[in-house]
Amino acid sequence: MLDMVEAAGRIRALGALPEGGLPRWAVEEPASTGDRKWDTLLATGMAYSIEMIGGTPELWMDNVPPLSEPTMLTSDDPGDEYRARLRAQTPPRFLAKNILTRDRDWTTA
Repeated sequence: MLDMVEAAGRIRALGALPEGGLPRWAVEEPASTGDRKWDTLLATGMAYSIEMIGGTPELWMDNVPPLSEPTMLTSDDPGDEYRARLRAQTPPRFLAKNILTRDRDWTTA
């Protein structure tokens, strides 16, 4: 999980799409993690980060299927009220994949 957010944060830290494009590690489709949830989280997080710096996500990032139920980055169940607040703060790209997360969850300090 932390590696996934770190990779997305490194892309966003660029501030703009580099003249020569993004490095291979940022755009090549990785092997499946073996878990549909993690594959969707990874692809969507990377796509979102690339969009935030003015790039166009790779097709494989867009083509991952949405999750069957709303999913948060935490395994704790914070309750309906928190889930509703989180949904209101979730960027559209993540909502389309049934992922509840905030923009700030995909940045690094």
